[in-house]
Amino acid sequence: MPTPQELAALRNNVLNAFGDYSTLSQLGRMGAQVPQIAQLGRDFTLEDKGAVFLSAMLDEFFRVASDQNVYRNILERANGFVDREKRQGGRAWSLVRSHLLEIGHERGWSTADTIYDDWTPEQRKQFSEMIEKDVPKKSGGCFVATAVYGSYDCPEVWVLRRFRDHSLISTRIGRAFVRAYYLTSPTAVRFGGTPLRVVAQHPLSLLVRVLRARGVADTPYVD
Repeated sequence: MPTPQELAALRNNVLNAFGDYSTLSQLGRMGAQVPQIAQLGRDFTLEDKGAVFLSAMLDEFFRVASDQNVYRNILERANGFVDREKRQGGRAWSLVRSHLLEIGHERGWSTADTIYDDWTPEQRKQFSEMIEKDVPKKSGGCFVATAVYGSYDCPEVWVLRRFRDHSLISTRIGRAFVRAYYLTSPTAVRFGGTPLRVVAQHPLSLLVRVLRARGVADTPYVD
């Protein structure tokens, strides 16, 4: 294990590496002295080689330090660099970001609960623009549920409609799901037929049982 001083120096090196967009060019020149990196093929630009060098540095740091604060700090910086890079047609920072997310997934720092925070600013902007378009309170029929249970007005569908209106559309991810559902489910019901109903019945029934257990009413509901 490194000494506290060595660990602090390594942490500073990692943070400094994410301090400027041009860092990967500098690290690429340093990496040219490392045989494994110097031997990378012609498809690897100087910045790509810097990304490989930085990824190795990240592996070394997080192998000896479980520092979630550093992880979130540098992931946010990398996200901003990725958006800039995409406008210029590069990929090096995207490689670093992908490696960072692998590290975060392995340690439970990046999960389904943090997906919005893990996106780049441009991804968040596009996502927000999509879901902040009006998602009406009266979202219309629950197409798949109606096909499964044979009626729009039955206890199981009333549970699902309440869950949609009282829970799903109150969050970004939930509104995105509702929007995607109403874009795709009519076609799925039209062409899915009996196989769709058979496949969907078990997970829907399980969801209904869970929602009922959590207190979602199955009484008549008008949305």
